[in-house]
Amino acid sequence: MQQITLDARLSRVADMVPECGVCADIGADHGFLSAWLLSSGRVGRMYICDISAPSLDKARRLFDGDALAERARFEVGDGLERVSEPLDACVVAGMGGETMMGILERGLGVIRGATLVLQPNVDADRVRVWLYDHGFAVTDEELIYDGRWWYSIMQAKPDAGAARPDERELLVGPVLLRRRHELLPRFAQRQVRILKNAIAPIAPDNPRAAELSRRLDIWKEIAQWQK
Repeated sequence: MQQITLDARLSRVADMVPECGVCADIGADHGFLSAWLLSSGRVGRMYICDISAPSLDKARRLFDGDALAERARFEVGDGLERVSEPLDACVVAGMGGETMMGILERGLGVIRGATLVLQPNVDADRVRVWLYDHGFAVTDEELIYDGRWWYSIMQAKPDAGAARPDERELLVGPVLLRRRHELLPRFAQRQVRILKNAIAPIAPDNPRAAELSRRLDIWKEIAQWQK
């Protein structure tokens, strides 16, 4: 197999995967992350899953002729539907939060005891709410900007007794806030612009306007951290 070099996003995703016996990579596409996790010894076995057969074929070709293929299962399916055993860890990255929550909801039977590593493209706050509503707690977070795109990455572990974070922590990220992540002010400035544009056409008496205004105030405060 060719030497696997992960980009900044996937490198940080990989960092959050614990050493474990069996892990699933949902939406694996080219399979680079799975190959790295196996070749590094971080993970014993991988479920490499994608809803697209052509995408999964790219991963199969990456593993062709390599002994690592004996530790990999390639499954075409929707989310976790093809995973047939409880997982120690599960990666779901590079999709919208709504899609991600649906995958996790339908796959609860195999992820209840797993460390989750999630990278939602949008709606990270809603994913955090889902985690706490389903007995998980956010244990690590990262924020990455690659010059074009922002990426929010989080690790969550089973913890049914975890206290639910407040609105500010769920919106921004409890770990990012606690660490005062260096990129948060810049990300907050972006969120302020987005929310101002979203609020502008909404009637002031619309309940949605009040909700967005609360979010705007939170991001405005964080945007001022460096000033």
